[in-house]
Amino acid sequence: MITIFIYTGNSQLRGSTVLNSGLNRTSSEHASKGRQIKEFVRQKLALSDDATVLVTELQCSEPGCPPLETVIAILGLHGQKLQRKIHEPMLGIRIEHLQKVCDSLRPDLTATDESRTNKKESCDGEH
Repeated sequence: MITIFIYTGNSQLRGSTVLNSGLNRTSSEHASKGRQIKEFVRQKLALSDDATVLVTELQCSEPGCPPLETVIAILGLHGQKLQRKIHEPMLGIRIEHLQKVCDSLRPDLTATDESRTNKKESCDGEH
């Protein structure tokens, strides 16, 4: 069973979709792991409550791709959508995987914050 979880800043599950893939995993295991991943990413990147963290386990059918991969996406940051894949099933994700994801996302988040600050300063200067 592959479960797709959508989490928002208020730490509540907004919705889920369960796809039957023949794997024997429970929704509660995925929900717990999904919350752990979401909270780690949110805290490590100091995300605001406006950001939505999406954690999804997908079955991959491309040649050379692992059978399951976990996708972590951050939505709602100034209209930006950021996404990273981990070539592991959700229940196999370790801190090391999440550290790498956060390290790879940080420059994109910083660039977004800097561009907003520069845009605001230029707008403020025109008034």
